[in-house]
Amino acid sequence: MKESVRYLWKFVRYLYKSKHRRGFGIHSPSLFYMVTMIIEDKNPYYCFDRIEGLRKFLKKSGKTIMCDWIEERTEIKVSDLIHAQNFSPVYDQLLFRLTNHYKPRTVVEIGDTIGLSTLYLASSDRNRKVISVGDSENIIQFAREVLKKNKVENTEFKNKVAKETVLAVAESLEEVDFLYLGRSLPADKIKEVVDALECSITSRTVMVMSDIYKTKQKELVWNELKKHSKVRVSLDMFHYGILVCDEALQKEDYNLFFLP
Repeated sequence: MKESVRYLWKFVRYLYKSKHRRGFGIHSPSLFYMVTMIIEDKNPYYCFDRIEGLRKFLKKSGKTIMCDWIEERTEIKVSDLIHAQNFSPVYDQLLFRLTNHYKPRTVVEIGDTIGLSTLYLASSDRNRKVISVGDSENIIQFAREVLKKNKVENTEFKNKVAKETVLAVAESLEEVDFLYLGRSLPADKIKEVVDALECSITSRTVMVMSDIYKTKQKELVWNELKKHSKVRVSLDMFHYGILVCDEALQKEDYNLFFLP
């Protein structure tokens, strides 16, 4: 089956199976609150207009970046990178709401980003430590400038998504409270990252995996992560998969209807 046909079929199947909306069928009070008051919240927060104004500016700017991946050097428009890295602003804003709700002390973002998702992850608490790891030094430098111009100083960028890099990040943080696995991250890197962070994942940890059905390999990794010994609850939102490691929760897998 071609990937495009498989992806469409998975989306239709998701629509058919996603019965948990507005907290329906969710018995845990904390999860019910998260779904109804955090995930499904449509109220704008103070920083949304500023970051979305920046998104619009970058899309129209005509700026380009030389992407310096190992096997490829090509100039790409920032607007194309925004499209490749983000589904829609709603999903970036969900990262803000989740971090604002769970109040993680440490956040790790894996995957190339021009800084928009990083801004959302860092903005709800300027005292939290956010580390973003990507493969393109030029994209990383662009993201640094984006955060510098927005006067966000609680972020740090690392180059090269590799086991040794992630292990060094884990050692520097000891505990990872929030992990965001970005859209550009291939399936093999996702498993490598989670394995490297194993000792840093605690009962406080929340993980968000982006584009869980993009490829068959990513879907397999997502299903494997749901069975992880430290994961208690999974929320399948098609474009996003959320994993909660709270030991107080019963082991559950939910298909959550979320179409902004």
